[in-house]
Amino acid sequence: MLVIDPCMPTIGQSDGIPLLRRICCLRRDLLILVLAEDPQRLLQDRALPGRIEHVHTKTVSRAWLWRFITPALSRDAAGVTPLAQDAAP
Repeated sequence: MLVIDPCMPTIGQSDGIPLLRRICCLRRDLLILVLAEDPQRLLQDRALPGRIEHVHTKTVSRAWLWRFITPALSRDAAGVTPLAQDAAP
């Protein structure tokens, strides 16, 4: 699962849209959740692959996000990579 905010710029870019497009093309095994300031504009971008199933505003609560992520992780538990020791909560 990938949760991404396309407003965050990457090196040499004004936003994260080019990175999002590239990830969508390279990784076909990801469930992609996009948190965007303007979800409608993002959904109308024909350059983005149709694999992005969920686009929500950035105002979602932490509890809602957890309810979305938990079932996705449990469905694909066999393919989940454990967190690195320094990334563990």
